Amino acid sequence: MSQNRKHMNHDQYRASLISRILEIARAVVAGTGEIIGSARELAHLLRDIGLENEDKNLVQLFVAIDSETDHLPVGPERTNWNPDSLKARDSEIAEYQVAFREDVLAACKKLIERYAPAES
Repeated sequence: MSQNRKHMNHDQYRASLISRILEIARAVVAGTGEIIGSARELAHLLRDIGLENEDKNLVQLFVAIDSETDHLPVGPERTNWNPDSLKARDSEIAEYQVAFREDVLAACKKLIERYAPAES
């Protein structure tokens, strides 16, 4: 994206971030988005668009999950881990997924309401 970003103005770049936020939020709501990985990515994207100035609590939820789980291998980083180490962490990951699921789901619904274009 950095190559494309050079050719985008601020509004276009912000729109691309919002598009990604919606993509992640919709996947979580649909049940296809992974909770921890989605929360981590949303934490960064929401900061990048400055949402903490408008809705600090919403952003802090994702930042807290990112911070609390930063020792856990989720998403593509799992390919860099030893299979035995992954097995040892998988139960912890599953516990966090269950613990955060409802809050992340509700927050993703709020993001969709906030950023999705109104249906005509």
